Amino acid sequence: MRFHPYQGLASLAAGFPGKTCRRALYWFLVATLTVLPVSSFGSQPNNLAEQVFSKVSPSIVVVMVGNAAGAISAQGSGVVIHPQTVITNCHVARAGARVQVRSGKRTFAAKVQYADTDHDLCELTVPTLVAPSVVISSVKQLEVGETVFAVGAPEGLDLTLSQGLVSSLRPVGDSSLIQTSAPISPGSSGGGLFDAQGRLIGITAFQMTAGQNLNFALPADWIAGIAGNAKTEQLAAKEKLSSQLHFLLQVVPFEDAKNWTGLVQFARTRIEKAPDDDGAWSSLAEAYGNLGQYKQAVEAEKEAIRLDPDFEEAWKALGVANGRLGDDEEEVKAEKRAVRLKPDDAGAWFYLGVAYSDLGENMQALNAVKESIGIKPDISYSWVVLGATYSKMGQYQQGVEAENEAIHLMPNNVSAWSVLGVDYCSEGDRHSALKMYSALKRLDPDRAEELFNNCIVPK
Repeated sequence: MRFHPYQGLASLAAGFPGKTCRRALYWFLVATLTVLPVSSFGSQPNNLAEQVFSKVSPSIVVVMVGNAAGAISAQGSGVVIHPQTVITNCHVARAGARVQVRSGKRTFAAKVQYADTDHDLCELTVPTLVAPSVVISSVKQLEVGETVFAVGAPEGLDLTLSQGLVSSLRPVGDSSLIQTSAPISPGSSGGGLFDAQGRLIGITAFQMTAGQNLNFALPADWIAGIAGNAKTEQLAAKEKLSSQLHFLLQVVPFEDAKNWTGLVQFARTRIEKAPDDDGAWSSLAEAYGNLGQYKQAVEAEKEAIRLDPDFEEAWKALGVANGRLGDDEEEVKAEKRAVRLKPDDAGAWFYLGVAYSDLGENMQALNAVKESIGIKPDISYSWVVLGATYSKMGQYQQGVEAENEAIHLMPNNVSAWSVLGVDYCSEGDRHSALKMYSALKRLDPDRAEELFNNCIVPK
């Protein structure tokens, strides 16, 4: 099991201690590089939710499960993936003896064709159902911070849509569990989680009532394996997956509460029982990193990589930890390995750019961040780092253009406003720098004062 390695890195951000514009720019860049998640997305068009709902809602059904006498004992949602074929959660479909599907005003008899209980996914056959099929995408195309939409039928009522962000991608088995801020109401289990293009990326599964916005969806990638898993899945693999899911759900409250000391203890307990669990070692590294214990984080991440040399997230996290220790060369090596393992990962390229910047190799940093933007052009913070790198190279006009794009994508991006202010200072444009100061006063008064004292005040 594997976890996203960057959760909680915001607590590691450096301050802004510089006394000159050049030093101020450096520290703005350092602060930006240490607080960023792999991606952070700007606002979407106002009518995007309506467009997605209009596109996918005909493919969402209500799943009703009853006893032999016909009384309804459970309700959930389902998604049409092929003609006369519906996917839902097994904890919904197997809650009774009879299964029915309601689409619009019509109700159809259904039966469970395949039950992959370890992944909690069941495939229903509905012989007379006529409804459009969704387009299925892969969780591997998702980034943390991406806008998503949950569509289902809570309590068996009319279809509803909720909008949120991908809070975390929590690798388990051969894919990743999706944590989202999009609310998942009771009765919505088995519904669809869709990206901004209306593609199915997950099956909404459950909500942890102990915390806020802890909503989870199973990756749509698992749908293709339902039949095979239901027929031939080996017992050892099933037990391992079940154990991983159990451990994952127990880790979530520690991360949500930022209880990193508790997570250290919990991960170590897990490692004592399962020393070959690479995800437990990665969780231990995450906790150490958020406690500022970077040497321990490096050692734990190395153990995770020893157990699985292709663990891309571990390589990225190893690079970050090495960077915090000031070992810039090892930082670059680790991030280059992450890029080789997954060349279409915008986050991997982004962190390679960060690593090169730490090493002072600005041209390589520029190229890496451009690769990241080429894959995911709507990540605001990538434009921040692009602009800051241009500015470190003395190309302030390009830096200004990049920071303006970052602000266009995310108007409350404090780092973009800050670096833009430093760019204007570096160009001698005190009037424009004061405008950035005024904007920062509304967003982050402390950063505004840092800009004013370090850059705007005559020296």
